[in-house]
Amino acid sequence: MIPSNRQAPPQRNFTRCYLFPFFGLVFSLTLLQGCQKPPEPIETNPPKEKYPQRSGWLACDKQDLTSIPVEWNQNGLHPLAELGLEKEKRSKNAELLETEQKNNRVFNLDRYPHLKDLGGDPRPKLAATLDAFFGTPAEPRIFPAEKDPILKPEIKSQLQSLHPISEELQLRPDILAKGASLYRTNCQTCHGVTGGGDGPAGRYLTPLPRDYRQGAFKFISTGYDFTADKVRARPHRDDLARTIRKGLDGSSMPAFATLSEADVQALVSYVIHLSLRGEIEYRFLRIAADKKIAEEDPDGDPEALPEFATRQLDRLLKLWKKCNEKTITLEEDPYLTETAKLEAASRGHRLFLENCASCHLGYGRESKLKFDAWGSITKPRNLAGEGYRVGRTPQEIFTRIYEGIPGAGMPEKRDLLATPAEKAEGRSRMWDLVYFVYYLGDAYKRRQLRNEFGLPID
Repeated sequence: MIPSNRQAPPQRNFTRCYLFPFFGLVFSLTLLQGCQKPPEPIETNPPKEKYPQRSGWLACDKQDLTSIPVEWNQNGLHPLAELGLEKEKRSKNAELLETEQKNNRVFNLDRYPHLKDLGGDPRPKLAATLDAFFGTPAEPRIFPAEKDPILKPEIKSQLQSLHPISEELQLRPDILAKGASLYRTNCQTCHGVTGGGDGPAGRYLTPLPRDYRQGAFKFISTGYDFTADKVRARPHRDDLARTIRKGLDGSSMPAFATLSEADVQALVSYVIHLSLRGEIEYRFLRIAADKKIAEEDPDGDPEALPEFATRQLDRLLKLWKKCNEKTITLEEDPYLTETAKLEAASRGHRLFLENCASCHLGYGRESKLKFDAWGSITKPRNLAGEGYRVGRTPQEIFTRIYEGIPGAGMPEKRDLLATPAEKAEGRSRMWDLVYFVYYLGDAYKRRQLRNEFGLPID
């Protein structure tokens, strides 16, 4: 109750005191926003944006890095990038990489003093050639525009012969444009604009995202053996699609299970596009950056870049085509009962010691760090505890042993396939090793192998 000798305070008008200022503020902000250019939608590539030219450091895929890293890379920094730091900011790995640089296994892409008589840094001319062939993120392609002056008659004729292959690999501009948009939305923050695994988030991940630009992909199932040709096999489109749909266990690559099949296939096409572009760039820079061969190798002539790009595109498209003509056919599993599989695993232990133990020390529990083909740091899998990137079924293990893991230093072991004599006896060394690795990740099966067959594993 208010005393009779006091007047009640005046009632505030809620609308005047609160709502009017609030709507006034909203209206003012709206006007300010209207004066600014609206941002580009995240799924749209800016029309004038070009692919950035490659810089920094490059690991030569002709020779594996032989040094053994002392520690994992610094957070947010590629191991090779440490070579550009002041000495007090480097890790112990940088000293090892300096040795690799002296042995021409690591190159600096930002310095070309040995090319001063040939025009210096060749990357601007290389960028112009790549732009002519591969377009921009907004308008990707793999052939120059019809009226581009780069199309000399001999180049035009050779490229026209490649059009059927590009159709077969689903590399039409309309498919690539759709894939580029999906890539920008779902992949670019980790894999970067050019597919270098150097996106703003990717550099903080372990393992680092895949760099497509060397044409090396780890998890493949092509049916061809290119070992004799010293050529690294490319993945089948189904391999890339599987990685997109299911992700890679134990890494930061998520599963994009909600994408439609058409979207997945468009992304696969764009990844191939980035790999083609990146590998042509990589092949030329590897020659140009090497002082010993830059002045002698005709492929290192910046004035002949259109011809170089044409020859490389011809070679790479045919290689991708061949690798997509068939996939691996698994050797028939001769072991049908659990007892037979356990006996096979006991024999596989010896094969493991002969073929795998030098890298998977202590069955992988004591594996050492190593540099991979990209100059990043990896570690052979702990087969007794960790999950596998692409599944733990016997069929997936067979594929990994058969194909190896390109770029990671794991060789293929096709020589373990059953001989005619072994097939007649109902045995296979390949499946022996498969079942040993398969059971190695199961503590109960390890105990069985130890107790029933005396294998020294725990």
